Amino acid sequence: MWKLTIEDDEGKQTVLPLAHDEYGLGRGEGNSIRLTDRNVSRKHAQLKRSGQGWSISDASSYNGTFVNGVRVVGEQAINGGDVIQLGDYRIELVDESKVVPAQDPNAQQGALAQVPVHQRPNRLVVVVGPNPGAEYPLDREHFTIGRAEEATISINHSSVSRLHAELIALGNGRYEIIDKGSANGIRINGVELKRGILEAGDALELGDVRLRFVGAGKIFRAGMGLGVDGQAMRPMGSFDNVATSVGTPVAPPRGPSLGKLIGIGAVVGLVVIGVIFGMTRTTTTATTNTVEEPEMSAFEAQVLKEATELVEAKDFDRAHTKLQAINDNSPVRESQPFKDIESKWADWMFSKADQLQDVAEKKRILQQIASTPSVSADQRKKAADQLHALAGPEPTTPPPQQGGGSYVPPNPGGGNAGSTSTNAGGTNGGATAPVKTAEPTSTPTAPPPPGQFDENAIRKGLEPRVWSGKASEADIKMLIAICRHQRDTACKDRAIAMLKQKQGG
Repeated sequence: MWKLTIEDDEGKQTVLPLAHDEYGLGRGEGNSIRLTDRNVSRKHAQLKRSGQGWSISDASSYNGTFVNGVRVVGEQAINGGDVIQLGDYRIELVDESKVVPAQDPNAQQGALAQVPVHQRPNRLVVVVGPNPGAEYPLDREHFTIGRAEEATISINHSSVSRLHAELIALGNGRYEIIDKGSANGIRINGVELKRGILEAGDALELGDVRLRFVGAGKIFRAGMGLGVDGQAMRPMGSFDNVATSVGTPVAPPRGPSLGKLIGIGAVVGLVVIGVIFGMTRTTTTATTNTVEEPEMSAFEAQVLKEATELVEAKDFDRAHTKLQAINDNSPVRESQPFKDIESKWADWMFSKADQLQDVAEKKRILQQIASTPSVSADQRKKAADQLHALAGPEPTTPPPQQGGGSYVPPNPGGGNAGSTSTNAGGTNGGATAPVKTAEPTSTPTAPPPPGQFDENAIRKGLEPRVWSGKASEADIKMLIAICRHQRDTACKDRAIAMLKQKQGG
């Protein structure tokens, strides 16, 4: 039996069994699941049963739909334990057939306390959080960690998400921990990670809760590191709380034995030999190292593949548009394939601008290149320089047809009204005519310096047309680029939605 656990921003939860095959989610009254938060669109998303699981698609919502922190583009499959974010609502998909019955924490702690310390298995011990000193034995292959009662390791604390992380045994006392889209993340030894390896002695933080991974047969002395008030624990980077299980008192520190000194000398010798070998190897081997490409999701890999195919087909504009589906904060945007596609798009736009006679349209294309942050700095500067060259002031009065650029007003003494003079001291009809230098009726605004242009003015002119639906696709794409450059996510997402609507997608 499938169900949804819906939690609002105040922590109130509603459980909804999924008895039908399709549900509409949104703020409008016609939705099967109505979410009244103002950040939810009237028709926000669609949830459908797909084979043995479910899938979700965004209905061109204003703020988007996210699964495990990644924005949904198109239709995306979801599984039990996945977390859906709509506005301020956090929705968890639960497969009850796979939920492990919750164990009584008190009974579990009591049973573990009966086991002699030196025989206890690998375990997580609470250092800071609810029930300091509580131990969770790692005696199976797979664990879920979270605030939910059905989690294998249930930690009732507000900073811990309902399904916060997943723990998988790798063997030899090592475990892999995976963040399941939690609100406050996971940290191992102070380093924030999406997934990492836990070993004996490691410090694990889930939100504000701190735990220590104590290896099998090790003693965790909970009293060590407490302050005067009995509350302040040792820093997370300290592992003094873990000691080997020995039945005799701990001996005072001694100097290193001869065996240890010999062992240290052997290790140092091996390291030196390794360094020398590495240096000689690098001098005789050509440097063929390549930049390590960032990890990417299956969705991002698919987007990059489709954009590359469009470039090969010379459809540079669609390739550039396709790449906009990749999240702004994704490291994929720094990868070489991504940069190559954007560079080829910019070259194509320059070629297109060179062939245009319409100055306004040429400016629009150059502005779009200059305001796209994913284009190289050199190409953006080239576009801005060309814009500067096109932005010279235009005279507001016709140029003089004679003389040196001066004119004589009509002679009030009855002389030839149309007469002109190239001599400021000349006379006409016996009276001296004052000479006046021609001036434009208005002072033109100086163009911006090379490499710059007024993004705010361009945006101000584009937004009314885009939001009213009267803008062209090119105008919408320019607004998307400016909003992205100004890091205005709401503006960018709204413009992307307008572009999809314009394209009929």
